Amino acid sequence: MAYRKEQESTLASLRVSFETEMHEMGERLEDREEAVQRVAERLRRRELELESVRKDLEQMSSMCQRREDESRRLQETLDIERCNHGIVTKYKFNSKAGNGALLRLDCAL
Repeated sequence: MAYRKEQESTLASLRVSFETEMHEMGERLEDREEAVQRVAERLRRRELELESVRKDLEQMSSMCQRREDESRRLQETLDIERCNHGIVTKYKFNSKAGNGALLRLDCAL
């Protein structure tokens, strides 16, 4: 009978130890889940910020392209007017070449 009580006591001790460990593991799991949720929220916010920055950059790029096109048209108009009025500019900057190349203007007087 003492043996049986000892086994029951050992079993009860193991059960308490197991339940305590399961409870601690559950708490750690909850803590990790909360940490994962916080990180996921930070990532969502960062993703929104990056999307906003991407849109801003696209708008800026488009605006710069329009301004570059406008500048090119204005320069071409100036060159035509100079030719029409006998003011010859021998060379102009070629912005399309992108390397600072100069082009000779063919302007007959």
